[in-house]
Amino acid sequence: MISELNPYVAIINQMNGFPDQTDLSDADPQLRINYQARQANLYLTMQAILAKLKQQLHPEEMIVNLMPITNENSSQTATNGYLGMYAAKSDQAAAYIKAQRSLRGNRLLVFTDQRLIFLVLVEFLDDPTKFFSYDYDKIKSIKLKEHKASEPGELARPWKRKHYKWYTLDFQTDDLQVFTETLDVTNTKLFKRNLLTIPGMQHIEVSRYVRRKNVFQFIFSNINFLMWFIQIFWILVVVGILGTALYVFLNYGG
Repeated sequence: MISELNPYVAIINQMNGFPDQTDLSDADPQLRINYQARQANLYLTMQAILAKLKQQLHPEEMIVNLMPITNENSSQTATNGYLGMYAAKSDQAAAYIKAQRSLRGNRLLVFTDQRLIFLVLVEFLDDPTKFFSYDYDKIKSIKLKEHKASEPGELARPWKRKHYKWYTLDFQTDDLQVFTETLDVTNTKLFKRNLLTIPGMQHIEVSRYVRRKNVFQFIFSNINFLMWFIQIFWILVVVGILGTALYVFLNYGG
C-alpha cells in the first residue's frame, strides 16, 4: 500500500539527481495524497539535515552523493523492535517521527571527497555531532559479497520462482572502527561507482571476506562469524540432546 511506502529512498534519489521510479498509478487518491505529503515533509527535513551536516565537514570538504539505507532495503538488526526505539529530544525530531512514522529506520551514508559519514536521521536531528566518520585513507580493504535467494512466485506454480540478490558491506579502519551493513542492488551499484570515481576510494581493495586487525576483533566484531558460530552451537546442542536421549533409550529403555 502507498500509505506504507517509505518516501525516503525516492527523496535521496532526487537529491542525487536520479529519477524517481515510484509508481503511484494504481494508488487510491487519498493514499497518494498522504504519500506525497510525507514526501514533501521529508524533503524539507533532508534540507535541514544537509545544512547541519555541512557545518560538520572539514574545510574544503565536499559531498559527492548520498546513499539511503532503510529497514526496507537493508538490515533491520539494530533499527527494529527494542533496538529501534528512540525518544525524541527536540521538537524537530518529534515532528519527523510523527510525519514519517519512523524511529531509527532511515539512515544515511554520505560519500564526501575525503570520507564516509554514517548517521541515523532522527538522532542527527537531535544532535548534529552524532554521526560516524570513516576516512578513506584509513580503509585498506572492504568486504562486498553477493548473496542470492529465491522463493516460489505462486503457490499454484512453485517452479516459477522469484529471485533476490543482496550484498554485505563490511570494513575496519586503521583506527579500529567497524562498519557492517546490508545493501540492495541499487545501493551496491552506487557504492561500486563511487569506488571507481572518487579518487580517495580508488586504493581500497574489494574482497569477499571480512578483514580484521587481530583474531579477537575478527571474532567479536564480525557479525557473519557470530551468526555462523551461533548456528553451529545450536546444532551441537541439538545433536548432544539427541545423542543423550538415544544413549538413555538404548541403555535404560528396556
